[in-house]
Amino acid sequence: MLRRLFLILILISSLRSQAQNNSIQATIELKDSIETLYIHQKIVYHNKTGTTLKNIYLHDWANSFKNNETPLAKRFLDDYQKRFYFSNEEDRGFTRITKLLLNNKKGNFYSSKEQPDIINIDLNENLPPKDSVTISMAYRVKIPNSAFTGYGKTAKGYHLRFWQIIPAVYQNGWQLMSNLNMDDLYQDIANYRLEVKIPIEYRLESNLYQYRTPYKTYSQYYLIGNNKKDIILSINKEDPYISIKLKTKEIKTDAYDEDISKEQTNAIIRKQINFIESYIGKVPFTELFIDKTTINKNTLHEIYGLPDWLKPFPENFKWEINFFHSLCSKYINNLILHNKRVGYWFSEGLQTYLMMEYLEKYYPETTLLGKYSAYWPLKNYNISKLKQADKYTFVYQFSARRFLDQALNTSSDSLSNFNRKVVSRYKAGLGLKYLHDYIGKDTLQRSLKQYLRSSNLRPSSPDQFLKILENNTTKDIGWFKDNYLKTSKKIDYTITNVKKTEREDSLKVTIKNKRTFAAPVAIYGIDDKKIKYKKWIPPVDSTATITIKNDAFSKIALNYENIYPEYNSLDNFRTVTNNIINKPLQFKLFKDIEDPYYHQLFYLPTVKYNLYDGLIVGLRINNRPLITHNFKFTIEPNYGIKSQEMNGFFLCRTIIIFKRQTYTEFNMACKAVLIIMHPTSGTTQLFRM
Repeated sequence: MLRRLFLILILISSLRSQAQNNSIQATIELKDSIETLYIHQKIVYHNKTGTTLKNIYLHDWANSFKNNETPLAKRFLDDYQKRFYFSNEEDRGFTRITKLLLNNKKGNFYSSKEQPDIINIDLNENLPPKDSVTISMAYRVKIPNSAFTGYGKTAKGYHLRFWQIIPAVYQNGWQLMSNLNMDDLYQDIANYRLEVKIPIEYRLESNLYQYRTPYKTYSQYYLIGNNKKDIILSINKEDPYISIKLKTKEIKTDAYDEDISKEQTNAIIRKQINFIESYIGKVPFTELFIDKTTINKNTLHEIYGLPDWLKPFPENFKWEINFFHSLCSKYINNLILHNKRVGYWFSEGLQTYLMMEYLEKYYPETTLLGKYSAYWPLKNYNISKLKQADKYTFVYQFSARRFLDQALNTSSDSLSNFNRKVVSRYKAGLGLKYLHDYIGKDTLQRSLKQYLRSSNLRPSSPDQFLKILENNTTKDIGWFKDNYLKTSKKIDYTITNVKKTEREDSLKVTIKNKRTFAAPVAIYGIDDKKIKYKKWIPPVDSTATITIKNDAFSKIALNYENIYPEYNSLDNFRTVTNNIINKPLQFKLFKDIEDPYYHQLFYLPTVKYNLYDGLIVGLRINNRPLITHNFKFTIEPNYGIKSQEMNGFFLCRTIIIFKRQTYTEFNMACKAVLIIMHPTSGTTQLFRM
């Protein structure tokens, strides 16, 4: 009876499928003893390009494990991962194609030595637009060890992703990419019909509808799904997956926390789905497959500040945040078909932006250090006041101050690992947050929904989103397209002067752009650290003087809420009276996050020893917060207990960074000696360094 219902479901699904979708049918048998899949596959490829095709390309990422000369093997070495290079042959993988037919006639195909995971098929006849060709193949896939990429043979079975040969996408030319362990294969949707035969002791879970027929020594699984991509097969001797059924969605996942009740889990996921859809709109799919392997590999490397065993955060917080990121990723990647290798900034930035909004809504007071922010002596430090949503700006500034960040239009395979996994995602998310405040949240949300609705299940590009955004706002966003996305230029403004008008009812504020990136500026009136006034100023090229009402505030500030990532925010404050010294001096023990309200100096007691002076006690004072600046100085007076002499040194250093093909750091430093004085005789002399 169940099998009959499943076949009816297949029929209904087929009737609903889009006629122009590619279709992929396959019978797959797992030979557990040799860790190999035997596959007979049929691909019906539809030419949706508008161009007559002479050949077709297929992606065969399973073959990227065949030897040390593949792009994947070279990428491992570039990332200082030597395990694959020195691995045994039985731990590696490959693809062997034994037959390939085009419309039941023998086809000619080949792969290059440089890219063995891309197959070029010469068509027997040209393929006109709107026509189709049937590609029939027989091949086997040796499954690699999962230690290399997270996918493959595991300790308990198999976790398979990018295991199947699929057509490449044609969008203004063939979009070809080798496996570089970035999980970014550009795939078109297809209608899938798979039959999978596995040993009886295993269970299979996937992101397709499935039905199982058990036999004496094996199980036969029937898998179907329309408008699908990125087919994942999880084959294990134990079934770690649970199904969470909500009103309009079903979540299949092994990424749950056993300490959280099912009722709580359902409530949290329901809240997250409602939140995501309020920003990007309702989605057409009703089921999601969220696997722990993909989460652990691709989750944002969040900075929680303290280890788990200290339990610094609210109950369920860490699981909730990790699951929310995974849920966002599945939503966005299922909706958008674009080349993530060149347009990653949008998908990754949107995930980060949604995370920032989620944290601000549900955990606005949760700090980076959790409950320990209220404990002495941490509570006296600015780092204890850093909220979870503030870490994105903090991490970006850490990178930007060292000129380690790269332009967001840089292809992801050309990014450093630090930028690809963290900084570029954060900068892209901060950019959307910037737009959110500058053009308005409603305008940004409307544009996101419009783009995702128009590009749903169709190849698209983030450029289409930018065009929609321009049409929905009267404000110029050229600065975002031309500089924020395409360069690594830094935003850096300061207030040079504040002057009262003759009637003293208004203030003339002069704003200076210290760099070449002209971007919108947010100006604030502040009193007792509360916002009394806020206004957005259009991009300033060099200097601009604006007039604002002289209201009940004592300070003028730029970017007070850290809405946009700025290179240096320490000079963003001025008193209304325009005093020369507009911030008091503050001394802090150890290093800390910089506080824009103060000129900060950090001090650290020192203890040393030598034969002449004996025990030496001193005090090292410097201007170096956790995120340092180009100009640094240190002064260290010392006192020798045995010699009873004062000595020490003064060091200042400035860093000049030249940008040519790469950034080069040039240090200029000077040291000065201190005069030493004998406390009893009163004699003095220069201390030689």
